[in-house]
Amino acid sequence: MAVRPVPEEGALYFLTDADTPKSEEIERNDNICIVLANTEKQKYVSITGQAEIIDDRDRVKQIWSIYDKAFWSSADDPRIRILRVWPESAEFWEGAGAITTAVKLVAAGVSGRRVRLGKNEKVDLDQ
Repeated sequence: MAVRPVPEEGALYFLTDADTPKSEEIERNDNICIVLANTEKQKYVSITGQAEIIDDRDRVKQIWSIYDKAFWSSADDPRIRILRVWPESAEFWEGAGAITTAVKLVAAGVSGRRVRLGKNEKVDLDQ
C-alpha cells in the first residue's frame, strides 16, 4: 500500500479494496499501527493512530496514481475504498549502514561497551 500524506489535514491516506478484511478489522478496533521502511538506507518509521474506511469517490480520484492500475482498472472502480489514518504518535529509527554497524558490533564485542547503532526518536503528533 502506498501512503498518501495530506499534511494540511494531518491525515494519511491509502487506497484499499472494499473486499479486504481490513474494513471489518477497523470497524471492530480503529487503533492502527503503520510501519514504513527504506531498508536500503536503513530508515524506519512506525506510526500509530486512529483509522477509518471511507467511500469518497472524489478523494479517490485526487490521490489516484498510475501505480494503482496494478490493482484496479481505473479510479472509477466501485470497489476502491480509502483507509484514512489520523496519526497520534510516530517513532523513527535510522541505522548507521551495514559496514559501520558491523565495525561497531565488533568493537563493542572486543571492548565490552554498549554499542549505539543509529538514531531513534519518538514524536507525539496529537493535534
